[in-house]
Amino acid sequence: MCKKVESPKAEIASVLGALSVQVLSNLAAGSESTLGKVKEYYSVHHNHLPTGVEFFDELCSGGLYDGISILAGVPNCGKTTLLVQVALSLSAKGIPVVFVSKDMKPEEVLLKAISYVASLGSVESVSVNDITDKYAAGSDLDDGVLNSFKNMASNLHIIDYNTHPFMSITDTNIQEESILGRLIEGYSKLFVQNPVFIIDSLQSIAVDYNRTSKEGVDLALANLKHYERKYHARMIVVSNLSRMYYDKDLDISCLKESGNIEYEASCILGMEIAGSAINLNDFRQELVRQIKIKNLKDRSGGYKEVVVEFDVLRSSFSTIQKNTSTPPKEGKSRKVSKDKKASDKVAKDNADFMDLFNKPLSDKELEALEMLNNGIKSGS
Repeated sequence: MCKKVESPKAEIASVLGALSVQVLSNLAAGSESTLGKVKEYYSVHHNHLPTGVEFFDELCSGGLYDGISILAGVPNCGKTTLLVQVALSLSAKGIPVVFVSKDMKPEEVLLKAISYVASLGSVESVSVNDITDKYAAGSDLDDGVLNSFKNMASNLHIIDYNTHPFMSITDTNIQEESILGRLIEGYSKLFVQNPVFIIDSLQSIAVDYNRTSKEGVDLALANLKHYERKYHARMIVVSNLSRMYYDKDLDISCLKESGNIEYEASCILGMEIAGSAINLNDFRQELVRQIKIKNLKDRSGGYKEVVVEFDVLRSSFSTIQKNTSTPPKEGKSRKVSKDKKASDKVAKDNADFMDLFNKPLSDKELEALEMLNNGIKSGS
């Protein structure tokens, strides 16, 4: 039962005073108004945006969601390289892509992109080192490679989070936590077509927020979620893993500071070691690395996984094996038994977070409900 309120606060009355039974009826799920808005929304914002990278689109049930997608994985598994391939494919289709890089210099991301394009038309690989050696010697790349790259990357915008002009604005009314959101807002307004945002990486940006690691990640995600809803943005966000999970079969609990990631993301992909390598050191020695990519969360599809080859020299990925099966058991180790202490801590953290949703309604919320209830009864 709602709390009885004899004298509602003025600000509540001003917010709710304009509401009427007719207005509330228009908010009903089955109303003509609501159904019309849903039709209008999906006529513009399709549920999935195909990237053109076949195995990536299949993992995401057809393409990128209108929302936040997370890509997580062990070090050196090619997270950034994969997203460069996705970014170039989208750009070649005429879709603007904003690649926000915190972990790498824009020049490093650009070299990966050139290496990928150069290797597409060559039997031999054209590695990042090959390109830098040419430039260091005063040479240039083949005209065909450069022209192909210009065509594919014409809609790709790589920006440096660390040195972006927004970082140097000194305004006491602007909190440092809002810079990422302001970048999303600024570039969303810049393009006629909604851009796809790639953010590398979540934990690196969260470090700047002067919070604990978990608080920083949650704050960054909340910031992204706000602007994703405001501009119907599609975002792919790189997330790191805790070291204790490097040698385990991935699930959502393996994500570093994963409290809010599970709840805010529409799709979560995890990259883990596959093939003959049994540990990270062996894995790093391989120039062609086998990686299993799992769909750990998908709001419109079941569990999926693929095994891909990451060709380090060619900066490219290709599919080896596709599979749809049941999800792996939580945090199962490939070498040792599951670390129960660590898993209990993750469970406790998630339980503590869920407690936030179980708090009783505040007095102001109860007053608002009472006014709505009285308005409906009186027909005002």
